Amino acid sequence: MVLRILSFSTVLLSASAFRARPSQKKQKASLEVAAGGKVVTLGDSYSSGTGIHKSGRDYEGGDCWRDWKTTPGSQYAAFEGLQAINLACKGDEVPGIKAQFDRMHAENPADAATGWANSTILFTIGGNDLRTFKGESWPGLLTSCIMSFYGACHEKQENQIANWDQLQATLTDLYTDVVQKAPNARIRVMGYPRLMQRSLLCLPVPGLALGAADWADRQVDELNRRLLAAVNAVKATALVELDADEDEEEAPAALVQEASTSGNSVLDKLRQKATAKLNGKASTKNLDAAVQRKGSRRRRTRRRRNTPAPTPTPGMDLEFVDVKSYYSRGACRITRREVHSIVLDGFSLSDSSFHPSQRGYNKYYEALGNSLGRSLPPLRTPPEIVDPDSLLNVLQGWDSNQNGTIELDEALAMMVEDNTPGVAEQLTAAFRQADTAGTGSLNLDQFENFMELFDAAAEE
Repeated sequence: MVLRILSFSTVLLSASAFRARPSQKKQKASLEVAAGGKVVTLGDSYSSGTGIHKSGRDYEGGDCWRDWKTTPGSQYAAFEGLQAINLACKGDEVPGIKAQFDRMHAENPADAATGWANSTILFTIGGNDLRTFKGESWPGLLTSCIMSFYGACHEKQENQIANWDQLQATLTDLYTDVVQKAPNARIRVMGYPRLMQRSLLCLPVPGLALGAADWADRQVDELNRRLLAAVNAVKATALVELDADEDEEEAPAALVQEASTSGNSVLDKLRQKATAKLNGKASTKNLDAAVQRKGSRRRRTRRRRNTPAPTPTPGMDLEFVDVKSYYSRGACRITRREVHSIVLDGFSLSDSSFHPSQRGYNKYYEALGNSLGRSLPPLRTPPEIVDPDSLLNVLQGWDSNQNGTIELDEALAMMVEDNTPGVAEQLTAAFRQADTAGTGSLNLDQFENFMELFDAAAEE
């Protein structure tokens, strides 16, 4: 059975939820020269605020789709009475985020001189850098899987991610650069939420194979694992460097200076060893325990030698923030979504599709506060707003006979891949309850009610 989704052959292929476009506008807020605590947001679309609005004209940050008011960094800065800076840009990959980092330094020389003391730097990174074996980007792969109409796109070898190891190494180098240039900042690498998070079916995304929905979430889990591994590699390298510093305390100053500036020998070897250890049998939990043990031994050694403690090592306030436990309602859910499903902007697919809603960005804010040890006040939960165009698009996706309504057989076709006991009964009960006129079919308003009823029944 072939399902129809409103011109998806052109809509999905003409727009990507992550695609980069050169930014032509600069942030309106003035950049202060004086040093002091700031909250700086860098990264890709999940940091810029993409998803808070459905149209690019509603963002303050132009083509980068930046929101300067209700993103997590801005909300946290407002709570602390600090200046917020958002340089994140939709679609940016690692090179673009490096450019954001350089711009951050150039426009705030006083803060750069202090190593960004009393400041917090947060970012998401890595999603746009993923590539499949056939060279397709992650956004492109997501598009092709939606277009597969229950096809097994997620099972094909050519559609598997091919550059996990390369991405992890690239991120390790980037994090190393960040902690070296901002050694006094609190640096938070924010994880990605699972996109789909289906409980039973995935009604808001017609044509998406349920196996592909689950597979997409597993890819996000693997991306987060790699982000964490890169963070831990930087931490492990910093600890080894501290041990090396202790051994070289009696060395002539010239030799110490040479060792600290050579870079391409000692530091690279240490990074390779740390990364190899993480890729081996040692678990993250074991690594963290080793980190604590090493720290305790170093402190005891310093007291015994009666020598001053070294300058704080870059990266000691670098943390990965796993947001998985904060999100529970992804694109497959009907109400109170924390991640959008298909969002239309006119006749085009909005770039806010498969990005956090404002409700989802509030979850990021909560996770950020907890990672910083701050008990932040809860944010206002935005009201549910029904997007009639997107709802109509979903109905048309399931309307196989194209008569503008949904019949019971079309509703039951939604469970084509799911043989879970009781699902057919739940769908039938929700359909009959929504069919208030007893016509045997659902119009747009009744279809909305039907989906909400099924979503609520799936939680019971």
